[in-house]
Amino acid sequence: MLADGGDFAGAWRVFADAQRMDPDSPSHALLELTLLITEGRHDQARERATFWLARLERMRDPALTELIRFVRSVREDPSMAAANVDRERNPEIAGIEALFATAPAAVAHYTVNIVGHGERRLEPDPALKSLEAGWSTVFPQVKPLLTATGAVDEDTWDEPERWLDFLAQHPLCWQSFEVLDDLVLSVHALVTMVAGPSLLESLLTRGVALLKVNLDAALSKGLLPWGWMENRPALRLLVQRAYRALHDPARGVASDDFIKHAELLLALNPNDNHGIREQLSCAYLTRGWPEKAIELTDHYPGDFCGPALNRILALFTIGRDPDARDELLVAIEENDVALKMLLAEKPRQPKADEGGGITVGGKHEAWLYRMSARAVWERDGGLDWLNKTWPKSRRG
Repeated sequence: MLADGGDFAGAWRVFADAQRMDPDSPSHALLELTLLITEGRHDQARERATFWLARLERMRDPALTELIRFVRSVREDPSMAAANVDRERNPEIAGIEALFATAPAAVAHYTVNIVGHGERRLEPDPALKSLEAGWSTVFPQVKPLLTATGAVDEDTWDEPERWLDFLAQHPLCWQSFEVLDDLVLSVHALVTMVAGPSLLESLLTRGVALLKVNLDAALSKGLLPWGWMENRPALRLLVQRAYRALHDPARGVASDDFIKHAELLLALNPNDNHGIREQLSCAYLTRGWPEKAIELTDHYPGDFCGPALNRILALFTIGRDPDARDELLVAIEENDVALKMLLAEKPRQPKADEGGGITVGGKHEAWLYRMSARAVWERDGGLDWLNKTWPKSRRG
């Protein structure tokens, strides 16, 4: 669960705990190799597979036959081993992959209607609208609530033949944000272990390309706000593409890939319903672009914890100490929990907030910020400055 959320450091800590509790368990082989592959550390996965293979074969336990087969395949080709596991768990993936391989080039089938104040709304043409109506009769649609990027519907995979047949018979489906959104949500819900390029990334990349084609064809400039329901499938594809780049260890949290998709998302929907400005401002700081972090946060005065603290670090980094101090005084009142967590040497990870949300000003929010930004605070001298500037008498 920690690895799925991008917290690999936390995942490795839990793995180390498991090893201490039961050092002889052969299940550690699967856990370690899965983590290494998911992180994209394929060379290390091969090395550890060699170690585990020798150890498991010495046990001479027939119950370990399948595990040994997997470990041997990791030693040969980690990517292929992971892909084979995914296909064995989810045989329907191969069906979608085969159909996607025959998808036509992205073509504009949407009009971009101006709805006032520079806002735009995507509208499918009559042929695509009719096709989407047919798709909804064979595909059990469940869209995420609010700005969530995942939705679980157990019925989706009960009878995949119905919608796979529809997809095969109607190539126009590949021009629909609605259909691509449904496919991404369904594939995203599957348990997979492949790192790097995959079917999910291919579908998301198609979605972003389709968005650009339709906007270019309309020769229309302006906003594409999340508030219009018609825009949400396209924007959800874009934000998921950005998140995938953000959480891919092979790219890194400040990759060009993440930055360009996050910037496009904010250009289209500056209201930033998904809160991606926090990760983007941190990416700017990581790349050594504090001016860009300040320019971004200028548009969101009185912001939440992450962007507000990133802005303070950016101001300090470019030598605007008085401004950084002024904004720190505000942060001390509003984000003192996060500041204390940021400065702590070895804080304990708090429990996640109940209900799946994040309590503003809470310890879980503070922990998440520390995990994402402490390295850049430490690298740029921000922690030393913060420790000297924040009076100890006011820390409680």
